Amino acid sequence: VKRAGGARDATAGTAPGVGRAVVLLTDGRHNAGAPSMEVATELAVAAGVRVHAVGIGSAGEEVAIPGPGGVLHFERHDVDAPALEAVAQATGGRYFAARRPGDLEAVYAEIDALERAEHARPARVRRSERPEPLLAAAGGLLLVEIALARVWRRRLP
Repeated sequence: VKRAGGARDATAGTAPGVGRAVVLLTDGRHNAGAPSMEVATELAVAAGVRVHAVGIGSAGEEVAIPGPGGVLHFERHDVDAPALEAVAQATGGRYFAARRPGDLEAVYAEIDALERAEHARPARVRRSERPEPLLAAAGGLLLVEIALARVWRRRLP
């Protein structure tokens, strides 16, 4: 949204239920790929996309991860909550913590309530039950031809 004088309003479209949103499921650690979290946040703000960040992880506990050949090894998956809160706040979204798989259902329900927006239904097109006049005439002529072929020009075998 542009303001008078050509300046862009960075907060436009960030109210819940308006515009576009992304649900980000992560532990918040930047460990692969580019761009950095700061650049991605700036891109989301520029595009008017709200980011609802959902922190998933073990909160400092070691979790068994299956490795090659079915061998288990243990890893820590700490959630970087401050980074995820910063992303959510900068984009007009919210931060949620999901420590267990069952927590995700409640998180999704809350995001759904935040993002629910009423949309106008498209106008219904009323169609006539009568066929087009030319189509009706063509059907009538076809029926006349069938009747003439069966009755008037009947041939004996």
